[in-house]
Amino acid sequence: MSKRDQEIVEAFRRQSTFCSSRNAEFTAAIITACADEIEARGALYDVVKDFVGDPDKGALALRIAGALHWLHLSGRVEDDLAQLYERTPRDADLAMLRPAISKVVVLEREMFDYFVSNTPQTNEVKRAAALLLGFSKIFEQTQKPLELFELGASGGLLLAWDQFRFDFGAFEWGEKGPVITAEWRGSPPDLAPTIPVAGRRGCDLNPMNLEDAEQLLIANSYIWPEDRARRALFNEAVKQAAAAPIAIEQANAVDWLKNAAPSPKPGVTTVVYHSVFGVYLNRSERAQLDNVFATLADLATKEAPVARLSFEMEETDQGLQFFLDLEMWPNVGKRGEKTRLARAHHHGAWVEPLHGSA
Repeated sequence: MSKRDQEIVEAFRRQSTFCSSRNAEFTAAIITACADEIEARGALYDVVKDFVGDPDKGALALRIAGALHWLHLSGRVEDDLAQLYERTPRDADLAMLRPAISKVVVLEREMFDYFVSNTPQTNEVKRAAALLLGFSKIFEQTQKPLELFELGASGGLLLAWDQFRFDFGAFEWGEKGPVITAEWRGSPPDLAPTIPVAGRRGCDLNPMNLEDAEQLLIANSYIWPEDRARRALFNEAVKQAAAAPIAIEQANAVDWLKNAAPSPKPGVTTVVYHSVFGVYLNRSERAQLDNVFATLADLATKEAPVARLSFEMEETDQGLQFFLDLEMWPNVGKRGEKTRLARAHHHGAWVEPLHGSA
């Protein structure tokens, strides 16, 4: 096995371990079977062997898992595999996975190629549970309506975060809309009771029109099959968004931000935010984006403040973790200094507030 082949197999096995640690045992089993199939140079090997980029950061395993789930939701997988998707499989059932996957890959090669060539778009509505803390902090400090600019917005559901009702157990926020439930680990925060929004815009390299049935099915395919509650919330949020749709522009994030927010506006806070977006940028793109923020920071004033809110993953001594970070301008700190607001579950199942610099 070549070094590159080994990198791909190991990326699949790491993703399987990650899914298992997040109680997605069936998805973990699917990805393990895929790793075995690739390692044995089965049918799936030809699909992934020429993948360009980092198989970990590029979420290659999740692209394949998404393709398989899409085929199931479309009613195009064989009966034995379909039955496993519909119930909690026993360990003995999992022996069927690899041969069933191999057979499906041969029959549906075009669809696997499509998923491998497109970045996963998960539209994780519950990530709003973490972002809410950041939006509240921004409004608390500026006392100005927020003009929202989301990078990597996909279908735009997180641009409507204030249209949800949040139930954190010990406290709630919001009065209408689909209910986002999440565990709050710590004392209840002093969230602003209302957070005014002055405008909403977003961009994505491949924006999803969730009013289109085919694109909606693709979005659903990236939701782990065992997480039915997550899928139900997503589809509720799609219906809510349809009442007041938000147009997402197809554009490179750097170019779009230069044009969409060329300078901060007096009377509002320019808020640029992104969630699990930075992982898909290469080093050059990250540097270009930082330069755009540097320009916005230089133009920020007390009357026209700027904030960058990010929910991104980071490798730590305790493994892969997801943190909510905030930068605001003008400020008295160093350029690039972040306030680490929280650690949170990657799908927003829990939020743990933190205090300190990132």
